[in-house]
Amino acid sequence: MPRVLSALLFLAAGATLAQEGEIAPRVPIGRLPDEIGESSGIDRQGDVFWTHNDSDNPPVLYAIDRSGAVLRTLDLGDLGIENVDWEDLAVDGDAIWIGEIGDNKRVRDVLEVHRVVLEEDGPSVTTLRFSYPDARHDAEALFVRDGRLWVISKAREGY
Repeated sequence: MPRVLSALLFLAAGATLAQEGEIAPRVPIGRLPDEIGESSGIDRQGDVFWTHNDSDNPPVLYAIDRSGAVLRTLDLGDLGIENVDWEDLAVDGDAIWIGEIGDNKRVRDVLEVHRVVLEEDGPSVTTLRFSYPDARHDAEALFVRDGRLWVISKAREGY
């Protein structure tokens, strides 16, 4: 069943404040197709929105428009990339950063962030591998600001 683009709506239109300081009601602008059944990250690059499915799905990026129509798919499996637990993505100029940063059961010693650049002869991927210095963490989000990559982890008691 198609999914409503509530996250896309928020990014595309922003949170509109009503005169009395309340958030205006959301108005659906499109639907995601069935192949994007578990969208876990989304960001904008010009007029295109990039998204992906959550864990245990194929390692595919989807370029979609505001209505949710798929403009392009990018299968990173051809480049040896897996989707163990992709949680988020961020766009920074011509680069798309994919956070292979989920670890719900806290069993992963090494996590990854993939930097994908779309070039004329195909995508190039650089993978950054990292571990947390104190303990295993489950991260759900990432962003890029001022040339720095930030990974946001969940805080749970005892971690």
